[in-house]
Amino acid sequence: MKKILVISVVSGTMLFGMLLASNESHAAEWTANTPDRIQISDGQTSYTMVFGDTLWAISQKTNLNLQTLADLNKVNLLAGDQYGLQVGRVISFDGATVTVTESDGTVVNQATVTDENKVNSEQAVGQAVDPTATEQNYGGSGLAASGYVDNGDGTSTNTSTGEVIDNATGAPVTPTPTPTEPSTPAEPTEPTEPTEPTDPSEPEVPEGPYAGDILSGVENGLVGTYTDDEALMDAMDAYKLANDLHGSEWDYLILSNGYGWYAVWVNQ
Repeated sequence: MKKILVISVVSGTMLFGMLLASNESHAAEWTANTPDRIQISDGQTSYTMVFGDTLWAISQKTNLNLQTLADLNKVNLLAGDQYGLQVGRVISFDGATVTVTESDGTVVNQATVTDENKVNSEQAVGQAVDPTATEQNYGGSGLAASGYVDNGDGTSTNTSTGEVIDNATGAPVTPTPTPTEPSTPAEPTEPTEPTEPTDPSEPEVPEGPYAGDILSGVENGLVGTYTDDEALMDAMDAYKLANDLHGSEWDYLILSNGYGWYAVWVNQ
């Protein structure tokens, strides 16, 4: 009785390119085969895996998405079992039925695939994927939802996010930044010469009311000499009020000259 595989979608992040491990007889350094190096012609009913093959490259030549190929070969992508495939394993196509066998004919797995298991649902199983297809189903929740387009240089670009990954390993490709020429700094401007401070002008002294007598030979101040100092103070206060000098920097000082009283303006 043939064993039937139930195709399942593995949730979570899936490795995009799965490397096929070589058997111990291969001593050469492993190099991933690109799709154009995998010799599968349209209409071919089987393919035997060789050293350097990757699941991604085979998916592009057989139109089976990565998750389907992993399930057919019993590879647990999330557990890191992608190196379990052996050189010499055969993938056979019979319409929608795909069978995987070991080199001795032992059946590994078999499944009837649907459009969900294809990279391009418009093409048949065993047919190379049209490189112009803009939306491709690679299986798994992440890749199936967004889709990748092969860039033809060993990388693929996510059509939704723009992320670029390596086809052989599935690892993101870090873009090489292009250095930008530093901008030329602006020429420094000449400092302006400081302006010389101007000498402050002398404040204009209020004249004040004239009252009292001007006595010769003595200090009379600005308003003569008063015999009554209170009368002099009243005269000065009245002058300040009339000339809006209250609260200003000017005030008066009452002095005696030996004959009476006189007032002088002072700047506070």
